[in-house]
Amino acid sequence: MKKIKEFFEHPIIQLALVLAASTLTLKYFSKRICTEPLSNLELGLPAILAGLSQWPATRWPKTWWAGPWLGIIMVVLTTAVIVLLNLPAQG
Repeated sequence: MKKIKEFFEHPIIQLALVLAASTLTLKYFSKRICTEPLSNLELGLPAILAGLSQWPATRWPKTWWAGPWLGIIMVVLTTAVIVLLNLPAQG
């Protein structure tokens, strides 16, 4: 049990889990709710931003912005913006 807890405490694993949830959410939204499918750029944008968020962590590892929370927040906000911008019009 301790090894599993240590596994999920790793920042890269946390970011990967959030990114997987984001991808599944966007795929479900694209397939079931949107009138037309999302583009590849819209589906891949959270992953691109998650990769870019790791750059400060490698460049300046001891700074406050180098934690995994930056990538997690970027992925969640990007997913929310994509969903909100592509909601079908009611009426």
